[in-house]
Amino acid sequence: MISHDKLETIVALVAEGKLSQRAIARKVGVSRNTVAAIVHKRRDCYQKALQASGKETADGSLVRRRGRCPLCRAVVLLPCLACLVRQLVAAGALRRLSPGADEPLRLELRPAEWRRYLRIRLQRELLARR
Repeated sequence: MISHDKLETIVALVAEGKLSQRAIARKVGVSRNTVAAIVHKRRDCYQKALQASGKETADGSLVRRRGRCPLCRAVVLLPCLACLVRQLVAAGALRRLSPGADEPLRLELRPAEWRRYLRIRLQRELLARR
């Protein structure tokens, strides 16, 4: 059994999504199989330890803790998704949406929100034609 600190570090690094399981194992000082067991939830002892520490809910989803992002210094649920998207756009892995895109966004909205979206889109199109 590994310590709570190592377990929490592994969970945080996996949630961050930047390192492979092999790299996480090297960084923390555990075997690749241990990291894989935590990721794939193979061992009950790790799951019980995570639930006891409040890092995972009963349905198995990870709890994102509130904290200050080291990059943008905003108080967010970690890892900061805004900084992740900014890094992906800067690296060219994501393309930035153009503000005047001709095609509508593919959104799944409730009926009232969908009507509001269409009304605002129509207003913007009318303003753009003037």
